[in-house]
Amino acid sequence: MESKIIIVMITRNHGYIIYEEGRKFKSEDFLTHYHKRSNVESTMWMIKSKFDEHIRNKTDEGIVNELYCKVLCHNICVVIQSMYELGIEPSFWTESPLAKKSSIK
Repeated sequence: MESKIIIVMITRNHGYIIYEEGRKFKSEDFLTHYHKRSNVESTMWMIKSKFDEHIRNKTDEGIVNELYCKVLCHNICVVIQSMYELGIEPSFWTESPLAKKSSIK
C-alpha cells in the first residue's frame, strides 16, 4: 500500500490550499470529500463495535451476505434509535397493501 503525501497550507484569508501528489484542491472540495470519508469511517466503526469486526464465513458469497446482514442490522438499529431520540411514532399497516388489491368483493 502506497502512502500519499498531503500538504495543507493556510492562506492569509484563513482558507486552505491542499496539495496531494501534485494535485491542487480548493478547501471546499477537499473538505467535502473528507467529510464523506469521515462519515464512512464512523459508520464502519459503529458496525464493527456493535457486531464484531471479524467475518466468520469463508466463501465469497458468504462473506458478502454476512456484510449485508451487518449493514442491515446497523440500519435497523439507527432507525430505532432515531425513533426514540426524535419521538417519532411508527405506523404499521394492519393488512398488506397487496392483499387489499387482490381481495375479491
